[in-house]
Amino acid sequence: MFEFYFKYTLMKRIVLIVALIPFISFAQPGLINNSSLPLINTVCSDTIKGNFKEIIFSYDHFNRVSSIVNRTGHLQKSGASKTNVWVADTTAIQTFEYTDQQKAPLLRRTTTYESSGKGKGLHWDKTVLQYFKYENGKRVKDSVLVTQKASKERNALKESYITAYEQTDSTVTRLIDFSDRNGSDYYKDNLEYQGNVNAETSGHHYANHEFTGSYYTFTKFDNNINPFRQLNIASILINEKIAFSFEAAELINFNTKYDYGGTDFNWHLINQNNALHFTIKRGEKDSPIIDISSLRYTYDQNKLPVYCTIYVKKIISNGRFANGNLKHFTFRYKK
Repeated sequence: MFEFYFKYTLMKRIVLIVALIPFISFAQPGLINNSSLPLINTVCSDTIKGNFKEIIFSYDHFNRVSSIVNRTGHLQKSGASKTNVWVADTTAIQTFEYTDQQKAPLLRRTTTYESSGKGKGLHWDKTVLQYFKYENGKRVKDSVLVTQKASKERNALKESYITAYEQTDSTVTRLIDFSDRNGSDYYKDNLEYQGNVNAETSGHHYANHEFTGSYYTFTKFDNNINPFRQLNIASILINEKIAFSFEAAELINFNTKYDYGGTDFNWHLINQNNALHFTIKRGEKDSPIIDISSLRYTYDQNKLPVYCTIYVKKIISNGRFANGNLKHFTFRYKK
């Protein structure tokens, strides 16, 4: 979840001494400036086999984002009559805290929940606490604390690390470096933009020089308004995005004979407009499948999207067609 399904999958334990208080910078971006456009309330997917996903936004009295909640909805039998009722489970929640009327958040707390098996309820999995540091109005570092419960695959986790950012007028680089005497080991994201994002690389670079991750290329945008650009956090957390991830069974599939995997749909906060065409390529160790997505929107009188249809063409890296998928989203706004 901004992805905004925000993920921290750490490959090894680290121990760092992190001074949190100095990261509360006084050089934060300026005071809030309320827009006349309605703010996004929810983004909700279509329902496939009785399941959907949605992201819900809440605001404080200054119209600053106070929380972003990821939920999954499904039909469940209820009562003696076994009537189908809709049940929504929270899978992740981000909460933001601010200083006075500053529009830049002081910190973010991201809590994620997971299920221990099919048909079982969700329980707490992990909490990530980020303290933001700003210099000259730009985000330069996060001080991050992670607490994660034990499972069959891992021990309980408590650790801390630093995320560093480098930002120019057209690029943002995010780096989490775990390198040590055994070699380089780091996560690195690169974002290129000129009004709209045109390229993004995100992944894990291992000591053996292997790379797992993805490459996004955006080639076409509309001339209307990206609703997430209106959020107070958009100009601060500019490398982040509102993100949905779906398995193949959660998509409308035109080729059901083979499972060519799911896909991700993202809306970057920093974009001025809405993406109409983008391509996803993955690392050599991840998948040979390339996703080519085409998006079509319906807009309201404010030129904000209210409905989106996405067609995903999946091809093998040699150019052979593999599958086609459809997904639909509905955008709703505060009144």
